[in-house]
Amino acid sequence: RTWQTVPEQHKCEVSAPHINKGIPPKGTLSLKLNVKECTGVNYLEHVQAKVTLMSQRRGDLQIMLTSPSGTRSTLLARRPHDISRAGFDSWPFMSVHTWGEQPFGVWQLDIHNEGRYLGQLIDWHMIFYGTDLPPQTSSLTPAPVRVTTQKSSDRWTDVKSVDRTKTSDFRDHMLDISGCQRASETCLGWCLLVILLCTLYRNLAISSDQNSTRNNVVTS
Repeated sequence: RTWQTVPEQHKCEVSAPHINKGIPPKGTLSLKLNVKECTGVNYLEHVQAKVTLMSQRRGDLQIMLTSPSGTRSTLLARRPHDISRAGFDSWPFMSVHTWGEQPFGVWQLDIHNEGRYLGQLIDWHMIFYGTDLPPQTSSLTPAPVRVTTQKSSDRWTDVKSVDRTKTSDFRDHMLDISGCQRASETCLGWCLLVILLCTLYRNLAISSDQNSTRNNVVTS
């Protein structure tokens, strides 16, 4: 088999014009970025939203990204135990949910603040990774399925014959088992008879020894 290489990956970076935007407490900051050109990237593999922001409690923030095709990705979920005040410094939040889509159009970044304190978005920009040509599609096709039809009468006849065969096999199996049971019972009977004869012989031998001992004592 001849393997085909995938198209070369390209990278395109687009800066957003939004700087120093407040993230309201118990609210959402929504920002839109219109991508008109992206050299070398016509089909996406994955994207990154590189974000710099400040927050009094980083775990209260949620970040969502929506592509021009309507694909919504959760870049950052809420984390109740994250109490850091460090924020994020050019942090690349990645998503592969937009695989195969085109980068052109309006991208929307939503930052939701569940906390009681005001947050601050310093800046953000998008990085697109993809190819100029469409992704390789598989040339394999499933094997054809052969479908056979038969008359309903034949089908029911076959079912009945199978049932009869199964019943006959089961009967034969039961006969075999009963034969084994009869053989086992005969063997057990012979074993009991041998044990009984051995016990009787042993008792007779013991009785004979006792009588001989008694006679010797009387003679003495």
